[in-house]
Amino acid sequence: MDLTLHAGVTEELERKVLDRELDGAFVTESAFHPDLAVHEAFRDELVLIADRDTASLDRVEEKAFLCFRKGCGYRIRLETWYRDRRIEPQKVLEFGTMETILQSVAMGLGVSFVPRDAAARLIDEGKIRFFRLPDRYSKIRTVFIRRADGVMTATMQKLIGMIEENGRRSAGPPDPSREAAG
Repeated sequence: MDLTLHAGVTEELERKVLDRELDGAFVTESAFHPDLAVHEAFRDELVLIADRDTASLDRVEEKAFLCFRKGCGYRIRLETWYRDRRIEPQKVLEFGTMETILQSVAMGLGVSFVPRDAAARLIDEGKIRFFRLPDRYSKIRTVFIRRADGVMTATMQKLIGMIEENGRRSAGPPDPSREAAG
């Protein structure tokens, strides 16, 4: 399998797949264009992170909001939480990599909203604190998108099979209440 990786935000990657510039992309869940096929890859919990000296979220509006550029699913979720709480961030700083965001939070430059797994090492080392937000902001799925009318090569079929198998494992055991209702 020949694989080339491109980094980008959800909206940009979706456009590139639609324009046939990319065969597929891993992105956060969204309301996708109908010409795209969507395959669940895994689920994440997003957490609000701050430097180790931040004891609560009481004054989060005073801290800079560190994020990826517009179009990022994580950013959209935190902006929604801010809006729902009627918080206006004093400053928004955009970064290009997760590691830069994590290290900047650890240095006290602001707060961010990232997958808990991405921040686990710094949390475990006591360099940052994390705060859980309600599920409607924090529970997110990462999916693989491709053009629905795209050529399904053997390689693409194998990749999608692996993605879907991982997606089933990360979803956990079936929810009995859903099975009873279905």
